[in-house]
Amino acid sequence: MTRCDVAIIGAGPYGLSATAHLRSVKGLDVHTFGEPMSFWEDKMPVGMLLRSGWAATHIADPNQSLTLEAFRSVSRIHFSSPVPLDRFVDYGHWYQRQAVPDLDRRKIVRVKSDEKGFRLILHEGETILARRLVVAAGISSFAWRPPQFAGLPSSLASHTSEQRDFQRFAGKQVLVVGSGQSALESAALLHESGAEVEIVARARGIRWLGGLVSRTIHSGLGPAISSLLYAPTDVGPAGISQVVARPDLVRRLPRSIQDWLRKKSIRPAGARWLVERLKSVPMNLGRSIVSAVPVGGRIKVQFDNGSLRTIDHVLLGTGYKVDVAKYDFLDSKLAHSISPRILHAPQRLDEVSRQLDEYFAGRRKAFELPLDFRLSKGFRRNVLAHLGEIAYGHTQSYAAVAAAAGSPKAVRAVGAACATNPLPVVVPCHRVVRSDGSLGGYAGGLQAKRALLRLEAAA
Repeated sequence: MTRCDVAIIGAGPYGLSATAHLRSVKGLDVHTFGEPMSFWEDKMPVGMLLRSGWAATHIADPNQSLTLEAFRSVSRIHFSSPVPLDRFVDYGHWYQRQAVPDLDRRKIVRVKSDEKGFRLILHEGETILARRLVVAAGISSFAWRPPQFAGLPSSLASHTSEQRDFQRFAGKQVLVVGSGQSALESAALLHESGAEVEIVARARGIRWLGGLVSRTIHSGLGPAISSLLYAPTDVGPAGISQVVARPDLVRRLPRSIQDWLRKKSIRPAGARWLVERLKSVPMNLGRSIVSAVPVGGRIKVQFDNGSLRTIDHVLLGTGYKVDVAKYDFLDSKLAHSISPRILHAPQRLDEVSRQLDEYFAGRRKAFELPLDFRLSKGFRRNVLAHLGEIAYGHTQSYAAVAAAAGSPKAVRAVGAACATNPLPVVVPCHRVVRSDGSLGGYAGGLQAKRALLRLEAAA
């Protein structure tokens, strides 16, 4: 039986990057399985351009040496942003050859939890025992088809991840459902391939990235302000972008704040360079399809206003819904233990969302939310209670907080209390600094702490 410290399932950008970073840990035995870049090669359409900007398209590596620029130099292939799909796939294969040359392409058919870790059973019957497991198997298993289209053959209704070449739709009438990048770019590619295309979406308007606020900040306020408000990943609106770029911070936030950040940062939107390509494509916005039935080799759909349409094909740009139980290699018991089971109560989050919106927009200096500190005890609870008394735009030293919390010598304990603060941002542990004025530590990283302090100073 083969043993390793960490097994990684998946050889797309995340799996390859995770491998590169973990292998920088001396003595750590990391074994990675998968077909490199397979989702991008098999599930993305020919002619696609990546929505992410150049800086956000690099596959991260610990030495920051396996960049797009490095690949472009070595391959002698010139390309720029937006990055073409085929160039990104080539880049991913090059990255794999450099960082994970021993990639194991054998198929994992089952993963079970074990008292010593995880048992990975290969197609050939061999077993790998891993102390830790990283699943980076991508989102292909999570493609979501609305229930109206359940049971319809893929010849009539398909998900965008099922279509590679849109040339076969030339001369056909195609209805594209959705208002995000996948739906919008697929509609553009269909139109350019000779199909008669119409977009239908529940949204009353298309959200185009790089709007007036973003353009003003990026071009009008200079690189210093731009880099303060937008992380290189360029995901999320101004200010929030810096927060969501720091997963170690986000994972420590309460679920309600995580949900709010996700809603604000990854809403359906399209790249602005699609506007010109879609100017001749009709859009039926503010509409939903309530039923779909096959009719003589075509498909008839009914909209929520009662109108009917018969077309050749419906292409679903309806995104993905994560459910790890849909990974066929995960043992059902293991999948159930880690699959998300979240109770949705959006009304309870409305006030949280409103106040966070106002804070990141610079219009709120204090939160007025009921806070529950019952999981914090003793001195740590005293520290958290005091943090809310540090005024917006001001800071206090760890020593001053220790004194205010009743134990002047417990400076290190203040740091520990801040590091485990269950409600960062709302309970402003970012306002605690060292006595010499330097930042000290922060669970989400010093860049996030610096960004929050600058946000408050600017207001």
